[in-house]
Amino acid sequence: MTDIEHSLFTFIHEGAQEVCEENDLQLIALNASSDAQRQNELVKTLIDMNVAGILLSTISDSPEDVAAARAANIPIILLDHTNPRHADQVCCVLENNMAAGQIAADELIRIGCSRIAFAAHSFDYESVQDRQMGVEKTIARTHGSTQLELINSKGLMFEDGYQLGLDIIDTMKRSGLNAIPDGIITVSDALAAGVLSAFHDHNGPRVPEDVCVIGMEGARLETKCPMSLTVVNAPAIDMGRKAMAQMLDYIDNPAAHVHSTTLIEPTLIRRESTRA
Repeated sequence: MTDIEHSLFTFIHEGAQEVCEENDLQLIALNASSDAQRQNELVKTLIDMNVAGILLSTISDSPEDVAAARAANIPIILLDHTNPRHADQVCCVLENNMAAGQIAADELIRIGCSRIAFAAHSFDYESVQDRQMGVEKTIARTHGSTQLELINSKGLMFEDGYQLGLDIIDTMKRSGLNAIPDGIITVSDALAAGVLSAFHDHNGPRVPEDVCVIGMEGARLETKCPMSLTVVNAPAIDMGRKAMAQMLDYIDNPAAHVHSTTLIEPTLIRRESTRA
């Protein structure tokens, strides 16, 4: 997993484990903690264990990990990332992240937001780049009637969102409501929960009357979020199931297996944090 703290990867694990259990296989989960060197070491560990196959939620382009698995004759499938440049073709299963960005921006524009912020971190991650591109393309179609602000949240967790919420409150108190976004898209749900909690705890802008907030994962946040969060729901469990099904085909029919890239579409779930 790229990072076990992000629910996307635990949901992917859940879907893959379902298929494994149906086929008398054990699934071993290892956490790279968003560290590329640690990821390389974990892949080598799995190769030394002579596992039947590797599902890799890669941090970035990782041709060396693909090559190492191939050299050991171990099937490898990438999750949440396209095939690395300068690497042999492998199967990839990922969310259509560009569509996720488009869905979020479309929804905010539809409900009347005209000052939209996209809050994210790790802008070198492929999934973050694709979501940002989807937001930008959608807003560009408004021909200037909608403004876009890119915010580096300096992290993807609840605490990072809380600090972002405090910063927005400070701007509002100094310059007024029109100086802050009226729509916020956060690249993770934990970020959104932090923003909403800061607004709730410190007399910030009203949600959804003043500001609408959309997350982009579909994580389980009931204990931290002061209201139910509108999300573009990532199809993570389906990603895990699909990847494991492809792995079984790879293992059972290595000569006939055809490598492919599978995009699974996200869906919008409307809740309290956006206007009806």
